[in-house]
Amino acid sequence: MFLSKIGHLKAAIHRPLEGHVKTATVRKTAAGKWFVCFSCEVEPEPLPKSSGAVGVDVGLKDIIATSDGESVSAPKFLRKEEKELA
Repeated sequence: MFLSKIGHLKAAIHRPLEGHVKTATVRKTAAGKWFVCFSCEVEPEPLPKSSGAVGVDVGLKDIIATSDGESVSAPKFLRKEEKELA
């Protein structure tokens, strides 16, 4: 692999790159490991046709409410831990 201003590097690429590479971001973690993130330009692939559609609403009482009637209530973390916090 060749990066401008850095030169040739050895790399363990875990999957093949698709499309045309536009940018590469190189970073080093606090543990001393190096990572490269590639941004590639690829042709869009259309999603398969689907007859179903659903709307999703995010709220306070119910964290998720869908247009087909399904809802998920908001978790009550504070109420469960209130006695221990006191």
